[in-house]
Amino acid sequence: WRYGRGDFPIYDGKLQTLEYGELRAGINVPILRNGPTDRRRTSLARAELGTDVAQLTLAEQRIQYRRSAAHRYWAWVAAGRKVGIATDLLRNVETRDIALAARVERGDLPRVERTDNARALEQRKAQLALAQRSLEQAGIELSLFWRDSEGKPVIPSADRMPQSFPEPGPSPTSAGDLPFALNTRPEARRYQLQLRQNQLELDWAKNQLIPALDVQLAGSQDIGRQ
Repeated sequence: WRYGRGDFPIYDGKLQTLEYGELRAGINVPILRNGPTDRRRTSLARAELGTDVAQLTLAEQRIQYRRSAAHRYWAWVAAGRKVGIATDLLRNVETRDIALAARVERGDLPRVERTDNARALEQRKAQLALAQRSLEQAGIELSLFWRDSEGKPVIPSADRMPQSFPEPGPSPTSAGDLPFALNTRPEARRYQLQLRQNQLELDWAKNQLIPALDVQLAGSQDIGRQ
């Protein structure tokens, strides 16, 4: 709607309307520039793809979290096995010290033999203390991923240590592993969606380089008396 009253020069006579103004309606359809795509539609399509990208990013972070948790768990298991090995080595040296003490007492060996074994005994004790400290550190790091119902970290106790390592699984050798990974891994799918987002921007930029050609259909009606 527009309203134009008063005196207009002859070349602007089209601006004058009747007493209640003029109603005007019509449509404008872009054919070339902003026809197949425009800024609004490009932004909307990118936003829709961005939702899927965000979900895939979250899935990727969950995988990374589980991978880190698995690494911390097996590091804790390895530290526990080292403590067991250090304990066995210390026990062997202690057993040897008892045998050496008996032989030195009988005069079968010089006392320096037991003195040298005492050095090895203290060395094994130090190695056991270092292994125990590494186990405690590994338990603390694992507790960052293992929490109770209230969300507080739980340091695993030694009785939860598995007795042995599991047997390694077969290495993937299937020719379909790569296509399967590309279709299921969130990283590959996220890259594909981001590529589509960039392609949308490229299509819009190319569209802005072509001439503007619009089809218009409009009509108007004056209302009232002169």
